Amino acid sequence: MPLQWNNSFERLRPNTAKLKTWVADTTKQVYGTLDQWRPSLEAAVFSPLKAFEQQDWNLARIGERITDLQDSTRARIGHEVYLKSIALGRQLIKAQVYEAKISDGAIAYWKTNNAHPETVLFIHGFGDSKDGCYPLAMHLTRRYNMMAFDLPGFGASFKSDTTYSIEGYGRWMVEFFEALDCGPVHVIGNSLGGAMALKLAAIRPDLVKSLTLIDTAAVIDTRYDSAYDDFMRGKVLFQIKNREEFEIFWKTIFHRAPLLPIFLKDYIFEQFKDNHDLYGRFILDIFKGVTSRTDPALETIFLNKDLKNLKMPVHVMWGDKDKLFPHTYGELVHELIEGSRYTLLKDVGHAPQVEAPHLTAKHIIKFIDSTLAGGKKNGL
Repeated sequence: MPLQWNNSFERLRPNTAKLKTWVADTTKQVYGTLDQWRPSLEAAVFSPLKAFEQQDWNLARIGERITDLQDSTRARIGHEVYLKSIALGRQLIKAQVYEAKISDGAIAYWKTNNAHPETVLFIHGFGDSKDGCYPLAMHLTRRYNMMAFDLPGFGASFKSDTTYSIEGYGRWMVEFFEALDCGPVHVIGNSLGGAMALKLAAIRPDLVKSLTLIDTAAVIDTRYDSAYDDFMRGKVLFQIKNREEFEIFWKTIFHRAPLLPIFLKDYIFEQFKDNHDLYGRFILDIFKGVTSRTDPALETIFLNKDLKNLKMPVHVMWGDKDKLFPHTYGELVHELIEGSRYTLLKDVGHAPQVEAPHLTAKHIIKFIDSTLAGGKKNGL
């Protein structure tokens, strides 16, 4: 046996030498390619900044220069990055942007027009827009037609001069469906979007084929602390004036913050600053006069009472690291909706569709497909 091993090594030795030569040649080619493309890469990365005259490849120095840029400059560049990334997302899922006219203004939305018979509607959360769900849509549009819209007050939809309320949003959503003459569809909502999805399902169940609630708002478990306690005290997480407040917001929303293109986070920061008063008015209008979790007025604000009346298939999903609304809230929603499905996502925060889009999509697809299979068995 030792002789056989020795002979095997002897036979491999020439190939080993060839492999070493190949590695050395490939290394030279890689370095040569880097040197060849370095001027082009420098131009592509730094030309938009125009503040740099003689660039180097010292990462520490680049970091210093980026830090020294004014917030407005970083945000302006981030806006350009945002527009390009949104355009790419739409292109990848082949979505087209439209506008629907309702009584109080225009609602911006996008939809795909593929050959899939089932349609999914995604409703975004507070401070987000119809374009925030593209990572999730990449997976869902392989199986379903899909659409998303900007809730009034956000994105490109109209801003209201009147008081924002869940009742008002319910009316706007029904008008939106009637303007498009669509439904029923599979409705998915995250956070504020979950509240809107719940309201739609409660007042117009004929428009909702199935309901997926992701870390939904507008449901309260009075036994546990949540962001609602801050809202009742007049402290609104979404009202941001400076970087420190923005970082607190970012770490509260995400357990594992998404990797973003350079300066995109700066643009998001500026957007929240610009909407400081609007976002505060939105929250404070809803909780006006409410001071504690024992206040009877909470029954008119939250939708707990509507949960027992839902008859369509319901899927409750929650990130176990949600710092806004603890997962005990999700367990309560599941308990109150008879026959609902509950999925707890491990190591995920308040926005699973952003933090874990593939995992979130997998559970959504499994749920929707099971409802369709169940409907066929029942002759529907």
